Amino acid sequence: MDSNDLQRLAGHLEKYGLRVTVDDSAMRLNVKNPLNSRLTEEILTEGEQYVTGFDYAIGEHGHEQACAERIARMLALGTPATAGPHRARQPAAHGGSSMTPPNTAHHVEAQPGALVQTRADRHLAAGQWLLSAAEDTQRARKEWAENGITLLRCGTLFTAVRLAASLVHAAADSNDLRDVDAYLGQALLGGPVFADTRWRLYYALVPEGTGRLPSWSYRSEDAECLGPNAYLGVPDPTHTDPGVGFSYWCVPPHDPETLCSPEAVAQLLKDGLCRLTVAEANTGA
Repeated sequence: MDSNDLQRLAGHLEKYGLRVTVDDSAMRLNVKNPLNSRLTEEILTEGEQYVTGFDYAIGEHGHEQACAERIARMLALGTPATAGPHRARQPAAHGGSSMTPPNTAHHVEAQPGALVQTRADRHLAAGQWLLSAAEDTQRARKEWAENGITLLRCGTLFTAVRLAASLVHAAADSNDLRDVDAYLGQALLGGPVFADTRWRLYYALVPEGTGRLPSWSYRSEDAECLGPNAYLGVPDPTHTDPGVGFSYWCVPPHDPETLCSPEAVAQLLKDGLCRLTVAEANTGA
C-alpha cells in the first residue's frame, strides 16, 4: 500500500461530500462531515488494511470504494454527491485535500452492488453520530472504551424521555428484561432506547424539541422529557446485554439520526399508566 492508494481512497470519499485531508508522509487521512464538524474520523493504514483512529478495521487495500462507503455511512453520509469533486491541494509535503459540501441524503435504499452493512458497521456509524453530542469527542470515546458509558448533552442532536421502569414494565405487561426489550422495539418502532438498571429507568431518544410539544410540557414521577441543557449517561452502542454493567441498550441505535417517535413514546406512557391504574384498583379491591 502506498500514497497512491490513499489518494484513491480520498477521491472516493470526496464523492460522498466528505472533506478529506491527506497526509502522505504519515499515510493518514482526516475525514470530516462538512455538515457537522464534530463528525470526524482519522483513517490510518496498518499493513494491507485501513483502520480508524480507534483501531477498527474499516477496509482493505484494493477495495477503496467499498471502504469509502463504510466510512461515509459511519459519518452519516450514505450516498455519493451528484456534483463532481473539487479537490484543493495543500502543500506537497502533506498532500492535503478538501472539498465543498454538496447537498446529500442521509437515508436511502440500497442499490444493486452496494456494500451491505454489518451490525458492527451500524453500531459504529450510530456511535460516531452520538459522539457528536459530546463536549469532547475523544474523551467520550475513551470513556466508552474504558467504562462503557459517557456523558452526552441533550438538545443538540436529540433529547430523551426518561421513563420509570414500573411504567415501562406495566406497558409491556412483563418484568422480564428481554421481553420488555422486545416490546420496546415494537412499540417504539425500532427507535433507540437504553436502560439504567441500577436506578430502574429507561431513556427513549427522541428529536430535539420534543419537550416543547404540548404532550411533553409536564413532569411527573413516571415520565419526563429532559431539557436542552441536561446531560445523559449514554452506554456504548455495543452494550446490549442487561447482565453486564448497569446500563445497556434495549433497542440499540441502528442508524445515525434515527430516533423514537414522540407520539409512540406518548402512547407507551398512556398504556403504562392505564395498566398501573387498573393494577392499583384491583389491589385496592
